[in-house]
Amino acid sequence: MKLKFVITVCALLNIVSLECFAAAEQIPADKIIKTIHAYDNLVFIEFSPSFATNQGCTATDGSIKVAIDTSNNLGKNLYSAALSAAAAKKNVGFGVSGCHSDRPKLYRIDVKY
Repeated sequence: MKLKFVITVCALLNIVSLECFAAAEQIPADKIIKTIHAYDNLVFIEFSPSFATNQGCTATDGSIKVAIDTSNNLGKNLYSAALSAAAAKKNVGFGVSGCHSDRPKLYRIDVKY
């Protein structure tokens, strides 16, 4: 009985800690895109000012970049919106959830007009 209780508590703590890192976060639309780095199925957007997240990503230079997985339609749409915002010099905000290539993973971009 005691072992079952310990296993249950450990399992619950593990689930709670995973959910903390998986929760989506909104980054305010006060960012300026500085650089866009495009690779095969991967884009990094570098911007300022920096921000902090609770995603648990391991990049060590502070959160000045987000990642977009462009292997799917959502990623391609996000990349297109980021390019348009950068060309128009508009402020952007982001929705991030989880990590991709050690950076916060973008699931939404908000362009401020």
